Amino acid sequence: MLVIFADVMLQEGNHSLRALEPADAEPMMHWENRSEDWWLGATMGPWSRAAMQAMARGEQDVWATGQIRLILTHNAQPLGAFDLYDVNARNRTAGVGVLIDAEHRSAGHASAGLQLLHRYAHDHLGLLVLRADVPANNPPSMRLFAAAGYQQTGHLPGWIRQGNARHDIAIFVHRNPAVA
Repeated sequence: MLVIFADVMLQEGNHSLRALEPADAEPMMHWENRSEDWWLGATMGPWSRAAMQAMARGEQDVWATGQIRLILTHNAQPLGAFDLYDVNARNRTAGVGVLIDAEHRSAGHASAGLQLLHRYAHDHLGLLVLRADVPANNPPSMRLFAAAGYQQTGHLPGWIRQGNARHDIAIFVHRNPAVA
């Protein structure tokens, strides 16, 4: 059963997906400042506490900024963040980013959060297509998106760099099932 509250945006079972709050700056510092994960995103260095606090207090209008970060919780404990980015109002498309705290990976939290994100993106924002750019050398992420109904539609060879190595990207697409 899907529940929508003022303080909890979407909830199913013990998982909820909610708006970013100032208190989320601390867990985000922990998540975003793992140097071993920087190659997976746009971050090239550490985030300061002030920068995280500014992000948590910042503009959260997906249509004005073209992006939004939502916090996944389990039993009210923040476990990770889900991003919609490159949100395109004309084409009703967006990119998807998933970040789960390293201590809570492989426990089904990403899958639960992705289901909630789909409801938000498709039902509330009216997005028709979501895209995930997944490192091809990350089998758990490839399985996550495939199990969530994404279809692999493309491949970008040597697209991202990790130190001196280059890695391919698999492009996964999820279409709103309510639209033919």
